[in-house]
Amino acid sequence: MNIDTRILAGLSAIVFGLGLGGCQTTEPEVSDHRNPVEFDINSLGLTWVAIPAGSFTMGCSPSDEVCHKDESPQHKVTLSAFQMLETEVTEAQFVAVMGFNPSDHYWSAAGPAYPVDDATWFHADVFCKAVGGRLPTEAEWEYAARAGTGTRHYCGQDSECLRDIACYSQNSGNKKCIVKKFKPNAFGLYDMLGNVWEWTNDWFGDHYYATSPELNPQGLENGDRKSVRGGGYNGFGGLRVSLRSNQEADGHGGNKGFRCVK
Repeated sequence: MNIDTRILAGLSAIVFGLGLGGCQTTEPEVSDHRNPVEFDINSLGLTWVAIPAGSFTMGCSPSDEVCHKDESPQHKVTLSAFQMLETEVTEAQFVAVMGFNPSDHYWSAAGPAYPVDDATWFHADVFCKAVGGRLPTEAEWEYAARAGTGTRHYCGQDSECLRDIACYSQNSGNKKCIVKKFKPNAFGLYDMLGNVWEWTNDWFGDHYYATSPELNPQGLENGDRKSVRGGGYNGFGGLRVSLRSNQEADGHGGNKGFRCVK
C-alpha cells in the first residue's frame, strides 16, 4: 500500500469510527499492537475442522500453464493430522481477542461476519496463539485447500467454477464478502480461494521447493517476507491453489487476513 492509500485508510478509520459493522474500535496509538485483551474463547464461535494426515503433490498443478517459477518443482509432501478454522477469522472475532479492528473499511465492505483484513503477520500470529493455535505452514495451507484435488482450483480446472466457491472480482463488486457465502471445499473449509489473502507461518523463498523436506515442511528458518496464499476479493488470475505471494511480516494493506490451525 502506498503512502496516499495509507493516508486515505487512516482518514477512513477516523470518519467511520466505531459504527461500522458493530465491531469497529479505535486502533491503539501503537500501530503494531500485538497484545491480546481478555476474552471469552467460548463466545468467539470458532469452528475447527479436522484435516486428516496424508500425502499430496505440492506446487504447480498439472496442465496449469501460468505457474510461476516459485511454484516449482512439484514435490511430494506428507503431513500429520491437524485442525483448521473453517473460515477466515472475522472482524468480530479479531476485535474480541485483539481489542481493535485493522480492517481497511475505506476500500471494502465491513461488518462482524466479514473476514478481518489489513492485519499484519504479527497480528495474525498473536491471535492464533491466543486461541490455542498457530498460523498454518504453506504446506498445510495448500494441502487443506486442495482437499484431495490436483487441479488449478479445488473446484476444478475451468475457472468458471470459481463463481460457486470464491469471493473474487467476477462476483464481489471488488469488496470482500461475508464468510460462508460460497460453497466449501471437500474438507468443509470456506474461502480457501478469494475473499482475503491468508498469512502462513513460513518465510517466503523463491527456491524453497527444490530443498523442501517431504515430512511436515516448516519453511525457511529465516527471511524478510512471509508467504501469503489464496488470492483476494479483487483478484481473478491469482485464484490458483498453488499460487504463492509474499509480504513483509509487519506490512499492512494488500487485503491480508488469516485463519489458524492447531
